[in-house]
Amino acid sequence: MNKNNFMKIDNRITALTSLLFVNTVSYAAPSNEQLYEMLLGLKKEIADSKARETDLHTNLDKANAELKVAKKQLGALPKTELLVTAVKQLDKTTKNQPPTIANAKEGYIMSAGALYVTPVVDSGNRVMDDNKINYSAGFQVSTAYQEKNNWDYALNYKHFNSDNDVSNGIPYYQQGTPITNYKTNYNMLDLEIGKLFSLSDTVSLRVSGGIRSTIMNENLSSSSAFNSITSGSSSSYPDYIEQAYTVTTNSYNYRSTKHNFWGLGPRITATPTWKPFENNFQIFGNVGTSFIMGQQNDTYSDSYSTNCTSTSSDVSCGASYSDNNTDHYKKNSYVTMIEAGSGIGYTIKANLVDIDLKTGYQFEHWIVTDQTDNLIFRGFHGAYGTVGIKF
Repeated sequence: MNKNNFMKIDNRITALTSLLFVNTVSYAAPSNEQLYEMLLGLKKEIADSKARETDLHTNLDKANAELKVAKKQLGALPKTELLVTAVKQLDKTTKNQPPTIANAKEGYIMSAGALYVTPVVDSGNRVMDDNKINYSAGFQVSTAYQEKNNWDYALNYKHFNSDNDVSNGIPYYQQGTPITNYKTNYNMLDLEIGKLFSLSDTVSLRVSGGIRSTIMNENLSSSSAFNSITSGSSSSYPDYIEQAYTVTTNSYNYRSTKHNFWGLGPRITATPTWKPFENNFQIFGNVGTSFIMGQQNDTYSDSYSTNCTSTSSDVSCGASYSDNNTDHYKKNSYVTMIEAGSGIGYTIKANLVDIDLKTGYQFEHWIVTDQTDNLIFRGFHGAYGTVGIKF
């Protein structure tokens, strides 16, 4: 029963009580008809209140049932529709906001990969064919630590060897056929600190600075052999009988030029990255420069030998002899390095680790000075591929 129904019944009971009290005081009892009518009215009010209470419970049960159905229908809606609605609402809120820094995953990063590169050379003379340098295999490794605030600290190492026969048919000495060989041993170590900036939802830029250490050894050697055989006949006292003879001359020439360069200096780089499909696929590039200050050790070696034999004691071919000469030079040297590259990558995300797969092309050019203009090595270029793990 609601409050109004109780008030009506209460009023009826109050009226009946008053009537009995008045009649009692006045010594006039109410008639049976009056009491009957009042009891009938009271009974009707009670019946009406119970009916209204029943209707109220029925309506409440119906409302609860409809609420359950509504909750069930809401839960059955596709989650993608709810997500799209939420994203649209979030986009309206952040559309005009400046871009935020990408959320980098904190932890350690280790990577290793293979190189397939060729040195770029400038021999400065015709004893070496600069276009015959072949591609060689190498490797590179890296270890780094990434912070949540997008700062990172990395240590990178790169190495390759190159060994090529690069004769062009012109010897150092005008005899024999030369065999010219060029060898390169390249080592690079970078220590750098980087910062990642977000330029948009799909474009980021990493800027880094650090120190580069480089050791490069090269050796250009040329050797040639010359053999001559002279035949004839001669007669000598006292018989003067003609006798055949053979004179054999063997000559060997060798020259070697070695340059050992090592240095240390500052390095800066910029690495833009673009995610065109807004997923784990990326396209990246790299530009950088280094100024290396160090020392260059040069060694020049020459040797020449001749050996002559004759089958006749009457025919002399001269004495056999050999000559060796080696010179060493040391000087302070400076090199400016320009580097560039591009590539693609994909990240495989897992619960414990992320796996980064990258492949690309890289180029490094050495700008020499007066102190290093006799260097043959002028940089390298080629392909690479790496596998990295973040944990």
